[in-house]
Amino acid sequence: MISAAPDEQGAERWPADGKGLTALVEDERLPFPDALFDRIVVCHALEEAESPHRLLRELWRVAAPEARILIIVAHRRGLWARAESTPFGPGRPYTPSQLHPPLEDALFLPTTRTAWRRIVNLGLTDAVRVTTAAAKVYTFWDYQAGAWPKNNGIRIDHVLLTPQAADRLEGGGSILGAGIGDLATRGVTAAQGTTELLPGTVIVGSQVANNFYDPRLRPGQEPPAPPDLYDQTLNIQLMKWLEDGTVVTKDVRARVVGVLEEARDEPDWSIYMPLNEVERHNA
Repeated sequence: MISAAPDEQGAERWPADGKGLTALVEDERLPFPDALFDRIVVCHALEEAESPHRLLRELWRVAAPEARILIIVAHRRGLWARAESTPFGPGRPYTPSQLHPPLEDALFLPTTRTAWRRIVNLGLTDAVRVTTAAAKVYTFWDYQAGAWPKNNGIRIDHVLLTPQAADRLEGGGSILGAGIGDLATRGVTAAQGTTELLPGTVIVGSQVANNFYDPRLRPGQEPPAPPDLYDQTLNIQLMKWLEDGTVVTKDVRARVVGVLEEARDEPDWSIYMPLNEVERHNA
């Protein structure tokens, strides 16, 4: 059990005896890994948050697939919310109907989470989690509050494998379509090459080279050093599953024009490709 309090507010030591379990946190960037908690109590934090939307997204990120979240807020029609002299006077009280839109936007609807739990409980393997050591791997970043440069995101895209497919999994990464010409505008820098994306090129994250291995390697043999991908041409096989179960594959060649530096203290396993090319491959 952990007690987290906003850094602007401060916190009291808890419990009184033994190791403290209270932490000061930024409510828009909780210092916890994804899917950590199966029970979360949010007590009068939503109405005091600078960005309730961002706080809810962070709660969604750290909640396990089967988590239960209890949110306590001041009622707009309550007497305490109407008086400035009470603890709830300066905050942002809600009515039940006012709570519904932000919860829906933050993917908190019970129907959404229930549907997700049904899929996860089928015994499928999360390919991203078993191939990536990074604690924070996201596929969506909000446009507010500098979410991209701060890496305040959530993962709404998942690759779930059947047991048969999981047995064939050798490595992985994410191919992300970038709708901008220069990734430097998103606060990243290149360790090698450039951050500018052109047709037929890709930029790779700092950890992508670690996905390459020698298939001839035998147990006990020392693995070779990761290859230098800069200015190399990658052969990328894209796979698409149709509704009838048919698998469509497409081989793509692209030259690596940049290798990113490790940013935000998080390993980057992504391959960045121009967005219009990703859309064309998905067509």
